[in-house]
Amino acid sequence: MHIKFSLTFLVLFCALRVYSSAPSNRIQLDRLNYIALYTKQWQQDTADIQSIREEPMILLIGSEYSKFYSFNSHLTFDSILPRHPREEGTQIIASRKTPQAFVFYRIFKNHRLREIEIFDRVFLDLHRYTQPLQIFQWQILPDTMKVFGYAVQKATTSFAGRDWVAWFAPEIPISDGPYKFNGLPGLIVLLHDTRNHFRFSLSSFSSIKSERYINKIVLSHFNTTRERMIALRWRFVQDASSFMINVTPMGGAAQREEVLQRLRRRNNPLELRY
Repeated sequence: MHIKFSLTFLVLFCALRVYSSAPSNRIQLDRLNYIALYTKQWQQDTADIQSIREEPMILLIGSEYSKFYSFNSHLTFDSILPRHPREEGTQIIASRKTPQAFVFYRIFKNHRLREIEIFDRVFLDLHRYTQPLQIFQWQILPDTMKVFGYAVQKATTSFAGRDWVAWFAPEIPISDGPYKFNGLPGLIVLLHDTRNHFRFSLSSFSSIKSERYINKIVLSHFNTTRERMIALRWRFVQDASSFMINVTPMGGAAQREEVLQRLRRRNNPLELRY
């Protein structure tokens, strides 16, 4: 059986798969204490400096857990699909009444167990793996400045094939930040790699007084390792056609090649190596 789709509706197709495998369990992890909103900017294609995308991100912070994920994917998978009938929900997504999501990972930091749990997608399949929380060797520098109204200090590290610069706010004594980054004596408010391919900027930070919680929705997924996940992602970049054996885009072979070319241009993952 061949499934026909256009790249425009790839997110919709993912949403349908998530919807059909409805949450088997919603786990309440921790009481929500703070919400930090970030803007993620990244260059999709290493050969095209104009291929910049931007997406709003959320960091939910509790006493023991934090959760980092895309606001747009939250709208799709947590808000629209569970709260509307199947046909209505998918029509809302297809009509572009909500922003399209390009970031699908969800990162849970467990500070008590000192572990990071990651859920991420390669094409249509959801994968899960874990790794230690303390994976960053920071060098804290004397440089200071004001960023977004906060007095911040500079720190540098190397991670997964990239060199990173972070600016953290000691006045917010939370050892956390965007993506997997953590371990500094203050919240990371600005983070970028030295190639300027990835940038996370804090847009707002607020404390939560009402009784709200950090939740984890358990969906059908494949358990893997970080090494296998990175290898799988590179395999997808280099040979996306092998993942599309049973997928035929509308328009036949010509449209299929166009879809493959677009997917190949998404060749700049944040983590370049083990």
